[in-house]
Amino acid sequence: MSELTKLLTTAEAAAYMRLKPQTLAKWRSHGKGPHFVQLGGKVFYRVAELDAYVEAGVTTPEAK
Repeated sequence: MSELTKLLTTAEAAAYMRLKPQTLAKWRSHGKGPHFVQLGGKVFYRVAELDAYVEAGVTTPEAK
């Protein structure tokens, strides 16, 4: 499995993003956060989706 398609559990994804698993669960229930995959009733996250979510939130400081 390549890094682009590697699937992480909610706990692994939370550790990867330095969040609590409950934060990802809350985001899912509110329809926000990184995209996820459901397989057999279990939730997984692709590393590439986590990275894309972080990149989308990057801001640059305003020059003064």
